[in-house]
Amino acid sequence: MPRNYLRKASDRCVVTDEQLEAAKLLISKGASKRKAASQVGLKESTLRKRLKAGKTATSMGRFSLTFTKERETDIYKYIKQSDDLYYGLTMQNLQKLIYEYAEVNKITHRFKTSSKLAGRGWVYGFLKRFLELKLRQPVPTSIARAMGFNITQVQRFYDKLQSLYNKHKFVPSQIYNMDESGVSTVPKKIPKVISVKGKKLVGKIVFLN
Repeated sequence: MPRNYLRKASDRCVVTDEQLEAAKLLISKGASKRKAASQVGLKESTLRKRLKAGKTATSMGRFSLTFTKERETDIYKYIKQSDDLYYGLTMQNLQKLIYEYAEVNKITHRFKTSSKLAGRGWVYGFLKRFLELKLRQPVPTSIARAMGFNITQVQRFYDKLQSLYNKHKFVPSQIYNMDESGVSTVPKKIPKVISVKGKKLVGKIVFLN
C-alpha cells in the first residue's frame, strides 16, 4: 500500500471498537440487533455485517491491519526496549523483523516474499499509530562507552576525581580537557533508528570493521 494512501470518499459507516463492543454487550443482554445498532449509532445492516464477518474497527474495506492491537503493542515495547539498550532498530532492521515475526507466527500478510521484508508503507503506518516513535539520527556509541555509562561507574569516576583533587590540590590552570583527541573509535555516519520523540540523547552501539 502506498505510504500516503488516501481512502476514497465513501458513504460507508466507520465503526469504532467502542461501538462494536457496546453493541455486543447489549445483544448479550437480550437486545435485538436492530435495537443494539440504534443505541450505539449504527445501521443495523452495518452491525450485522461486522458481527457476521467477525470484523473489528481496524477493518477498512479491503485494507486491514496485519497484526492485532496486542501484537502491535508488543512490537512497540520491543522497539523501545532496543532503543533503551542502545540497539535502536533502523528502518531495514524493523522491516526484516516484522516479516520474520509474521512468518514465524503464521500471520497472513501482504509483504514481499522475494525481499523477505515488510514494506516501508507498513513501517510509516505503524509510526502513525504509535506517535511517540520517530525515525531519529543517533549518536554513534562504542560498546565500551555504553557499558561504562551507568550509575556505579560514573560514581566511581567522580570519587576518584575528588580524591585526586584533595591529594594534589590542583588549580584550574592545571586541569585540561583531554576528550578531544581526534581519534574516533566509531563510524561518523550511521542510519537513522526508531526512537522516542523528545528523548535528549539517542545512542546506538556501533563497531569498527
